[in-house]
Amino acid sequence: MNTLIIEDTIRERATELEKEIRLSKEYIQLKEAYHNINEDEMTKKLFDNFRKLQESLQKKQMANERPTEEEITKLQNLAKRIQENERISKLLEAEQRLGFVIDEINKIFMKPMGELYGDMK
Repeated sequence: MNTLIIEDTIRERATELEKEIRLSKEYIQLKEAYHNINEDEMTKKLFDNFRKLQESLQKKQMANERPTEEEITKLQNLAKRIQENERISKLLEAEQRLGFVIDEINKIFMKPMGELYGDMK
């Protein structure tokens, strides 16, 4: 019975943290940047194409497959166009900042296991 109480408490606190993340400036900036992309049809299309190709290449990598030369060239061309697109660049920067916050939270969450196994001191 105590195990369920502890699990519920952890779940509740994690839910509270999720709500705090949604209120963070990093999340708000990411949400605004994403909204800005969706306001421009060409930018949205470019961004969606980049994400689809990126996802496809990640799946290949996980399956130990190599991307084709055509896929690599296409990704390089899309990446160049994305860097030149201010809206997408801002989104990626905001995404990176929020990712950093989440990585820091994850380090804190994993600290008990790391200490237990001697990985973190």
